[in-house]
Amino acid sequence: MKRILSAVLVILLVFALCSCGGQPESEAVPEYQLDAETENFAGMEISFFGDTDLFFRYEAHSPAYDALVKRIREVESRYNCKITYNSSSSADSLVTASFAAGEPLSDALFLDAKPFRTLAAGGYLLDLNSYSDIIDVNDSFRWGSKNVLEICCCNGHLYGVTPAAWVDKMSPYYFLVVTNDDIVMKNGYSDPHEYYENKTWNRTLFEEMVRNCADLDAGIYGIDTSAEFIGRMAVYSDGIGLTDTSSATPRSTWHSASVLDNLQWAADFVAANKQYITQKGESYDLFIEGKSAMAMPAIHHFCRKIIFTTAMSSYSVMPFPCSDAAEPGTCGGFFSTGLDTISMPVLTTTETETATVINAMWAPMDGYETEDALDSYYISNIFFKRADLEIYKNCVSNSRYNYWVEKVFTPLENIISLVVSGQSTPSQAVEQYIDAADEVIANVVVPNETGLSEYFNN
Repeated sequence: MKRILSAVLVILLVFALCSCGGQPESEAVPEYQLDAETENFAGMEISFFGDTDLFFRYEAHSPAYDALVKRIREVESRYNCKITYNSSSSADSLVTASFAAGEPLSDALFLDAKPFRTLAAGGYLLDLNSYSDIIDVNDSFRWGSKNVLEICCCNGHLYGVTPAAWVDKMSPYYFLVVTNDDIVMKNGYSDPHEYYENKTWNRTLFEEMVRNCADLDAGIYGIDTSAEFIGRMAVYSDGIGLTDTSSATPRSTWHSASVLDNLQWAADFVAANKQYITQKGESYDLFIEGKSAMAMPAIHHFCRKIIFTTAMSSYSVMPFPCSDAAEPGTCGGFFSTGLDTISMPVLTTTETETATVINAMWAPMDGYETEDALDSYYISNIFFKRADLEIYKNCVSNSRYNYWVEKVFTPLENIISLVVSGQSTPSQAVEQYIDAADEVIANVVVPNETGLSEYFNN
């Protein structure tokens, strides 16, 4: 039986590798000095398998691609090993097939969070405790902050890290408000950041701008988003998370009066402004084409796309405005997938060598060894202004994984959908779905929160 499975796995791998990138040619990039310690892996191959044919999700011959190729050559030389990368869009299926065959697909995996979590939940990945003496998750600059690494934690066990210290590996975040400053200021408003800095950025001003900056006769809308996204951020922008920590037994935070108040605000906002709200898919083409004053995108993909538009001279990143009852400075939100992860299959037989290579390979990128240096890259290449980046970072620090893969978010989405569509009052919708929300919070989220904390010093 094992031979049959092995044969199937080989066929799958051959099919996958015929259409996927392998090892690229080395490119000249600035010098990077690795730590002085050396070990000899006697020519061992350390293989990575990914879910993208882009080399570790970098475009060929981009500066980051070239820097990573150079880093790989240095690590190979330092440890006397060979590092390879192959890929398939069906990487998760290939991992499970290799598990059935009893043969590891690769030494390490480089996956988007969605297939990563599927594999982690199935017991196919190695617990980080097996190599925590080599990879220190408390180094948040290198591997991601604790709240971001929640996406790498499943059933209370941490199974991977993120390459946070390299450029263009931004943490996802849903949803910021992005303004077309040309349209906003043409309609008599100041630079949006002034409202943020003066603490006058609130829901009243937000709604006023949605209305006044629209010009429906000219095909310009107030905001490019959906009613459901408005509802989500009405709740999460007030810092309302998933778990009610004040309850004697684990349950959802959605029992609170503040949730009902925020849902009602969202319903009223959508009802009063529906003609100014539109969404042409989640690519936000209307906003990018200059046909909407604002948008509410998933910022990590959107900023990379919008920076090349010629439809506006400047945009501003703003937090979704919180209610008057929220704590000052609150900018909560969430993320689901769209984040690169690094992990090892549980069948890996070279965990020490592989962890050592991962640790050296994803050390901070040459020229960006500090947070300030990395910030400078994003200001120069992604955002227009430093304030954009600071707002984004503040929002990310107050965000958390919404357990979208596990469908934990489903009952909450159902509540929002019923309310913003006018089909139900907030209290009726919450009553209908709160038991389901409580169940998934108690059985999925709380055990994960407890387990994740054990991997960190604080």
